Amino acid sequence: LIGCNTFPCQNQGTCISVTGSYFCVCPPGYAGNNCETPPVSPCSTNLCLNGGTCTDVSATAFVCTCVVGFTGVFCETVDICSSMPCQNGGMCTSFSTVYICTCVNSYSGTNCETPPPTTDFCSSGPCQNGGMCSTSVSVGYVCTCTGSFTGINCETAPGCKYMNIIAG
Repeated sequence: LIGCNTFPCQNQGTCISVTGSYFCVCPPGYAGNNCETPPVSPCSTNLCLNGGTCTDVSATAFVCTCVVGFTGVFCETVDICSSMPCQNGGMCTSFSTVYICTCVNSYSGTNCETPPPTTDFCSSGPCQNGGMCSTSVSVGYVCTCTGSFTGINCETAPGCKYMNIIAG
């Protein structure tokens, strides 16, 4: 007698007895009269391109891990950000065949190549009476006075103790 009493279904298939015979209900992915054929791995057909590595996540799903320089479900797209086109700490975001750099620290330009504008505090000639101007990160500029002149801008003459300000 051919039936379920011989446990013919493999791989946790469910046996259903019918008059004089049986049939197996196979778990997902398994096939064959007795569920003897295992599921085909999605990665068995080498779906990942450009050196990508395929990993099965289920009987019907997979994930490609792409090598540097490629992106996409199948590693089919060249990742143009892999060449690191953004300079000076800029962040690259690729959109298929184009990219955008998000610049930091006031840099600008397509690839963040343009430094921020600098203010030349000495260009207006703030130092008087022959004083030498030099830029300073903390205060903008510093005057080095000549002779006996003093003051922030070398404006105070030697021997002068007070400066009168006349409001108009």
